[in-house]
Amino acid sequence: MPDLALYVAFQGDGPPVLLLAGQAWKILEVDWNRRRLHVEPIDAIGRVRFAGTPAPLRAELCRAIGDVLAGESPGVTLSKRATNQLDEDRATIGASVGSTLVRREEDGRVEWWTFAGLKANLALAGALGSLRRERTGLDNLRVSLDPHAWLDDLRVALAEPPPPVEPPDDAIEGLKFGEALPGHLAAAVVRARLSDPGAVQRVRDASRWGATS
Repeated sequence: MPDLALYVAFQGDGPPVLLLAGQAWKILEVDWNRRRLHVEPIDAIGRVRFAGTPAPLRAELCRAIGDVLAGESPGVTLSKRATNQLDEDRATIGASVGSTLVRREEDGRVEWWTFAGLKANLALAGALGSLRRERTGLDNLRVSLDPHAWLDDLRVALAEPPPPVEPPDDAIEGLKFGEALPGHLAAAVVRARLSDPGAVQRVRDASRWGATS
């Protein structure tokens, strides 16, 4: 489950509590040798302790997330908790269907909501240079920018196609059967797996770029 987020709450001096799939679970025992947890359901409220590394989501899914945040129906029946969270996110982000959004937060942070997927955001971030010297965060839905960055700066930076994403050494070393490939071919395989040129181009061609502050 590569996209699974792990939520843990600590209740005083008691055992930690996991919040998975909307249910809180009290940890009874940890079997380190078998890498298993023995748990039982419990009434509790969890808080984030470890969210994991973002796994790449398809650009189509990320665009659909943006459209739902902009007001489109998710097409499923949501729980009360999910409905409240969606209302909160819609009020916070304020996206428009089919658009990208640059948002300045109250603490001065600037977030560029691309809804393009992690692969596209890696490439887009690589083209922003001076706009990301202080802020380096990114995920499937957004790219963090320095406080001075704004809409016109993005347009200028993306006037030319972003350079290919250079794969990190550990990604090349961890490539399955990578030892059977020459180094340049192994790097090319990883580079291809990290690229989504169609999603990058859709962001660059977006007819609607919004901004809120």
